Amino acid sequence: MSKLLLAPRQNCPSCDHHSGEQGGIGFIAPWLLKLSGLKVENRIQNLNICTECGTGWFSFAYPDVILSSLYSDYRGKKYFNIRNHWDWSYSQELNNGLTSSKSWMNWRKSCVETLLESVNFSNHEIRTCVDIGGGEGGVIPDFPNAEKYVVDSNKNLRLPPDITQLTEIEDMRKIMPDLVMCCGLLEHLNEPSNFLQQLVAHSGVNSIFYFEVPFGVPKVRSTLLISNSILSLLASNNFAWNFALKLDKKIKKYSHWNLLPLKISEHINFFTERGLKKLVESVDLEVLGIKIFHTNFALPDSVNVGFEYGIQVIAKQSGKTKK
Repeated sequence: MSKLLLAPRQNCPSCDHHSGEQGGIGFIAPWLLKLSGLKVENRIQNLNICTECGTGWFSFAYPDVILSSLYSDYRGKKYFNIRNHWDWSYSQELNNGLTSSKSWMNWRKSCVETLLESVNFSNHEIRTCVDIGGGEGGVIPDFPNAEKYVVDSNKNLRLPPDITQLTEIEDMRKIMPDLVMCCGLLEHLNEPSNFLQQLVAHSGVNSIFYFEVPFGVPKVRSTLLISNSILSLLASNNFAWNFALKLDKKIKKYSHWNLLPLKISEHINFFTERGLKKLVESVDLEVLGIKIFHTNFALPDSVNVGFEYGIQVIAKQSGKTKK
C-alpha cells in the first residue's frame, strides 16, 4: 500500500490569520492509523500557534477515510481494542470516562443552565434543543418543556426514549431549535469555521448556540526523538511503542525533556478564550457570554476526561441577513 501524503492546513482555524509560530511537533499516534488502515508519509506535524488569537493547530487535515473510521463508532468496542493495543495505559475506565460519571454529566448540564440564566434565558423558554455530535444526549439539560434531539452519525447509539436522533445537520431545518449545543467537537474538525457556517445556515434566526471545548494549547518541552523514520519504526510494533510511551513518562518526570513528540490523536485544534470568540464571531454570531471552567472539582478521582480546563460560550445570530 502506498503511503498517503496529508494535506496541509496553513491558516489559523479560528481567525484565518496566515501567520503562526511553531509551538512544537507532534507524531500521529499509531492506533489512529491502524483504526483506518491507512499508511501516512508525513506523520510528524508542526503545532502552530496563531500570533493573532493564540489558537493552536496541527498543520495537516485528516482525510475523510480516517474521520469516518474514527467516528462511525466512536469509543466503541473496535476503537477501544485498537487504542488499548497500542497504548496499554488507555483503560476501559478511561474510554468510558466522558460518560460514565453521573456527577460529571449532571455538572455539565448545570453549566449549560447556569450560562443560559446568566444571559437571561429561562429553562422554560427552551422548546426544542439539539446537541450536535451529542452521542446519547448526556449533556442536554432536563428542560421541562423541550423536545430533545442529537445529530450524530453513529448507528450504535442507545438513546433515552425522550431523545430523537438526526443523522444530518440539514435535518435541523425540520425542527428549528431554540438551543443548539456543540460540546467537545470543534477541536476535532479540519475546518471548524465551515462547520459553524453550516450550523448557522440550518438553524432558526432566533436560535441560541452553546459551545464547549477544552481550553489551552499544549506546552511542549525539548524532544529527544524527532526522526520520522525512527518514530515510525517504533510505532510499527505495539510492544516497542508501549515501551517508548513508558520511557517517555519517566523522562518527563525526572527531566525537562520529552522522549517522544506530542501524540496526535483526535484533537487537532487547541483554543484560547480569544481564539474561540474569534471563531464564533467569524460566522456572524454574537457572543453573549463566555466562561473558562475547571473540570477537576466536578470529577471523581476515577474519571479522567483528558483536559483540565474548558471554555463555554453562549451566542446568538448577530442580526445580519442570512443568505
